[in-house]
Amino acid sequence: MQTTERFLLNEAIHNYSSPSLRFWLTLKNRTGQMPPEMFVRLLGGWQPESILEMGTGYGILANYLALRYREANVLGVDLNPRRIQAAQATVKGRTNIDFRCQDILTLEESAWDCLVMVDVLHHVGRRNQEPLVRKSWRLLKPGGRFLLREIDAGLWLKAFNAYVFDALFYWEISHFLSISTLRTMLEDAGYRNIEVYPDYPHSSVFPYVTYVACKD
Repeated sequence: MQTTERFLLNEAIHNYSSPSLRFWLTLKNRTGQMPPEMFVRLLGGWQPESILEMGTGYGILANYLALRYREANVLGVDLNPRRIQAAQATVKGRTNIDFRCQDILTLEESAWDCLVMVDVLHHVGRRNQEPLVRKSWRLLKPGGRFLLREIDAGLWLKAFNAYVFDALFYWEISHFLSISTLRTMLEDAGYRNIEVYPDYPHSSVFPYVTYVACKD
C-alpha cells in the first residue's frame, strides 16, 4: 500500500474509540480481507461527487473513502443498528460523511455517482440477490459506477474456506455466486462495460473477485 493510502487508512481506523474494534479492523486489513485502497486503484483519477456504501458494517471503508475523496458526500448504510451506532460515532463533526440504519431498497434512486458493496451479496438470500443488484442500478446516476467485491463460487476449494468462515463468525449459510452467474445478473440489471478482476485483492485463503460495472 502506498504511504498516502496507509496514512489515510490509519486515520480512518483511529476514528474508532474502541481498542478491540481498532484491532479487528487493522487485522482484517493486514490479512487482505479489507484493503480499501483497492477501489482507489480501480477508480483511477475519477473524482465522484457522491459515494454510497451498501452494507457498510462498522463503516471503515466509508470512512476511508470520505478521507480519500474529501469533496465527495459519502453515505454508509447498514441494517445492523449496533454497527451503525459505532460508525456514526466516528463522524466527529465531519460534513462529508454520514451513516444510516436503513434498508437499501428504500433509498432514493438516481442519486449516486459511485456505489460500493463489499462481501454483502452472499449474505442475502438467493431470491433477494437479483432484486438487490437491480436496485443498485436504479440508485446510480447515468454514468455512475458500481464497485462490487464478492467470493467466486467457481473456485470451490477456496470458496469452502469462505463457507466455513461465515458459518463460524456469522452463524449463517452464505450464498456465493460464480463469476458467470453474477456477471449475467449485472447485465440483466442494465449494467454495461463490466470489468471483472479475479483474485483481486489477492488472498491465499479466499477466492475474492471484484467487479466494476457502469451505468450508461
